[in-house]
Amino acid sequence: MLIYAQRPTAMHVRDYCSWLKAGYQVRKGEKGIAIYAPMRFGARSSDDEFNECTNAAPRLGFRVAYVFDISQVDAPPGEPPQFASTVGASRRCPGTSILEGRRRIGSRACRA
Repeated sequence: MLIYAQRPTAMHVRDYCSWLKAGYQVRKGEKGIAIYAPMRFGARSSDDEFNECTNAAPRLGFRVAYVFDISQVDAPPGEPPQFASTVGASRRCPGTSILEGRRRIGSRACRA
């Protein structure tokens, strides 16, 4: 819903690092599409006297992350865009791997 509100013509979105891993480059000056990305975090255990329950289940939160549509990237020379082959894609719905957690979206540095 957030993607459609910001870019109704978006067909296939990924975060910046996922586009790089797939061999594409996001064009300079393109603005990302803001979405809410899931983020897991656990209980703080740095100070045990204030935190008696150390076996707390991890919690889920959300933060803003930016994704880019395929119309905002440049394909490698001589290669047509491929929608079905995504990096770490879910088998049910290709291209949704960017929503699978904190390590996939909005990470500070691209992991190889």
